[in-house]
Amino acid sequence: MVSSFKKSFLLIRNRAIKNSLNPVYLKIRQNSPLQDALKGSQAFPDIDSNMLITGESTGSLDDKLKELIIIYEDKIELQLQILEKVIPWIIYMAAVVFVAWQVISFYTDLYDRVFKLMN
Repeated sequence: MVSSFKKSFLLIRNRAIKNSLNPVYLKIRQNSPLQDALKGSQAFPDIDSNMLITGESTGSLDDKLKELIIIYEDKIELQLQILEKVIPWIIYMAAVVFVAWQVISFYTDLYDRVFKLMN
């Protein structure tokens, strides 16, 4: 497990994630059990940490990791579905505001010129 975590840790490019995992990595490198490494760490949400600790203690860490993968894939898919619905709406509203601005500017300028000609 130490070598797998080390390889995974070295592949992380995001500094914030790497900084949050660094204490866990150091404890695992010192051959601490996963439970001790995750205790007090903010690297993972509590429910995820508990799932990993349960998986380690019952010998089903692989199954728990697969469950976490499914959970996070579902979360990402839901967020993408929401973005797919929201982004076009935002673009349409921006276009409507732009067109409205152009129309208002046109008529404001037109009436301003007409009133100047009348005076």
